[in-house]
Amino acid sequence: MQQDSTQIGGQVRSFPTTQWNLIQSLRSCAPEIKNQILDGLIARYWKPVYYFVRSQGHGNEEAKDLVQGFFAACLERDALAQADVARGRFRTFLLTALTNYMRNVHRDGNAQKRRPAGGILSLDALVDAEDVAFQPPTNETPEHIFSRTWAQDLVHRVLRALEDECAVTGKQDHFALFRARIIEPALEGTKAPSLAELAPRFGITEKQAANYVLTARRAYQRLLRDEISTYALSEEDAAEEVGNVYNMLGHSQ
Repeated sequence: MQQDSTQIGGQVRSFPTTQWNLIQSLRSCAPEIKNQILDGLIARYWKPVYYFVRSQGHGNEEAKDLVQGFFAACLERDALAQADVARGRFRTFLLTALTNYMRNVHRDGNAQKRRPAGGILSLDALVDAEDVAFQPPTNETPEHIFSRTWAQDLVHRVLRALEDECAVTGKQDHFALFRARIIEPALEGTKAPSLAELAPRFGITEKQAANYVLTARRAYQRLLRDEISTYALSEEDAAEEVGNVYNMLGHSQ
């Protein structure tokens, strides 16, 4: 395969459907394989679920119990295996299931502690590992918080992949410049430092700094699309989702 000139490292991958293949395999795989797949799905989606619950006024411990209870209920009913690519995005399916679960818990007054059977990830460990600090928003719906948290988590995964790729290819300064110039201002809502300000920190010219940022930006866009392509419904949906992520986080492509 021909190397992409916009890449920092690695090669362009063909369009995958990895997540949907995994979800479909839940219907027929062995129990131990099912647990591994479910662990991966929980690890990927627990944070937007947790933030959705917290945004409805629940404290940390109660929210962890509710989220763990939600995933336990999904496992007991084999609900995640019912997600269907023909019906739309998996996170939409998950949010609908979560909304119904929260409604039932509120109706029944049943927020008791529940832990899935052996082999499934503990939410306590996941929350503690990331030192989650929830700040109640002022003007966001729980649904928007769910989507924004999902997008932020996805971007952080992509940034970790980009940082690793830059480290392997000796382009750590490319990553550092890109993060300082583009990512941190977008995620933190601050003014982006100028290239004239950043370039001296790395001992390079302003033009070189611009080229570093452009190279890293193209690699970031490629990795973001690769990540989204693992669960998107089609090439067109992947392109739309890339735009959705940028819009949710308030920065341009």
